[in-house]
Order: sequence, then C-alpha cells, then structure tokens
Amino acid sequence: MNLHIDELLQGFIDEQQFINKYGSAVFDQTHNGAMFPTADKQSLWQFSKGDKHLRLSNGTNVFHFNVDHHNPDNEEMDLSRGPDVPLPDMFTNSSSKGKAQVHRSDPSSIYFTLQEGTKNPTYTIRHIGGDKWKALPKRKTVKQQMANPAPIPNINVESLKEAMHEEAGSVAKDFFPKQPVSTKP
Repeated sequence: MNLHIDELLQGFIDEQQFINKYGSAVFDQTHNGAMFPTADKQSLWQFSKGDKHLRLSNGTNVFHFNVDHHNPDNEEMDLSRGPDVPLPDMFTNSSSKGKAQVHRSDPSSIYFTLQEGTKNPTYTIRHIGGDKWKALPKRKTVKQQMANPAPIPNINVESLKEAMHEEAGSVAKDFFPKQPVSTKP
C-alpha cells in the first residue's frame, strides 16, 4: 500500500475547513435551553413556520430558531437560536404548520423533512457557533434531476436532419465503397 502524505494532509485540511464552515462545536452553544436529543432512528415531530421563525417540537421541547437571512436561490437559511417557546405557544404567529420527519439528530445538528404537502423540503440544521446555526437544504439526487426534463435550446430541426443525413451518407461511403460494376456474366 502506498501512502501519499500530501493527499492525506490535504484530506485533513479539507475536513478541518468543512468543520470550521459548518460547525461541530456542541459545547459552545450560548443558549441555555434544551439541546437536540441524540437519535439515529426516525421520529415524527411537529413544526411551525413564520416569516421570521422556524420551530420544531419533539413533544417535550420546542426548539425555536429566528431566520436571520434566507437565500431563496439555494434555500439556505442563516438562523439564530431563540429562547425556548412553551409548548402551548408553538403555533403562535405561524403561517404554516405540520409534521416534520426527523431522520437523525444530535446536540449540534438535526436532519429532517418538513411535510408540507406539495413540496417537502429536507434540511440539515447545523450549529455554527454561539447562537448561530445554518439550515442547509438537501442536495438533489441524480434520480430527481433526471426526472425533470432538461431544457432544450432553440434548434432548427430541418437543418439538424439535413446535417445528420449528410453525415450518415459520408460514413456509409467509407464503409460501403462502390464496387465496379462488371458486365461479364
């Protein structure tokens, strides 16, 4: 086995940059409320969304996030952890509510799908540092991208057919050269 030190070192650097960018610091949370429970099995939670907040509840705690910045192009959100909301006030000032399928969680992140009906976005919320969090949407899989038809640019179909016919004719000449016609029986 060949060990390439440069590649190994670059892997460590890339991983450290990922950790610095998306955060993994669990214990520097400045919020004194409850932390996400550690769960590796799916469970059903409740959610409520408003213009400037997102709340998730596991039935015991309501985890409240203020939306600091929302990028509609890629659906990323910069969040800050707000004070815990009492369970009866979970849906106060919310424009939508429903079930959230939590796929896994730990004290510094949660991976979930909001069941909104027509559009069911999947997010990972990761702790960045202090009371700052980031909501990252799930990237589309190749299967999902293939289901959407690719845009077709304006093409002159007749010119395309003519060019394909000419190319097929030149290829046919290369493979099937004309044989001299013999007049002898």
